[in-house]
Amino acid sequence: IKLVFVDNNWYLAYVDSNDALRLARVSFIESVKYASKNSFQKSSIKKHLNDLETKLQNAMTRFDKEQQIATIKATSHVAKYFEKDMKKFLSSQKFQEKLDDGSVIFTVSYTQPLEILPFIQKWLPDLIVLEPLELKEHYKVKIQQMLENLDNFRHLLSI
Repeated sequence: IKLVFVDNNWYLAYVDSNDALRLARVSFIESVKYASKNSFQKSSIKKHLNDLETKLQNAMTRFDKEQQIATIKATSHVAKYFEKDMKKFLSSQKFQEKLDDGSVIFTVSYTQPLEILPFIQKWLPDLIVLEPLELKEHYKVKIQQMLENLDNFRHLLSI
């Protein structure tokens, strides 16, 4: 459908044989073949073009998955970056409220944890996943794995 530059890489947005919109990183494409002798008109892919315009946040956006909403708290240390009318880090980011302690609550849409967890990790420990519980638990597992990897790395350095 289209070439897209996102997350410092070029991606090919295409429609697969199941009529699902996908992204393929151009540098990973080994070959290109015609899927059939059928041709596509812009009208037949209008929905996919719209999804590309409205749902794409980063290279990990899944167009074949339902969007979920994450509620996140930014501690008072970084709250100013997430306040109302500040530049958004993700297109779906929505300010909700500023709390008495100076922290800010905001929401983001996502289609899979990998779409937003790297963003949240950049702000460790000042972004806290409040909801949904599944995302919060997934994030806890990732943090535990990070700590285990750090311990393993320390062990290797002490040998």
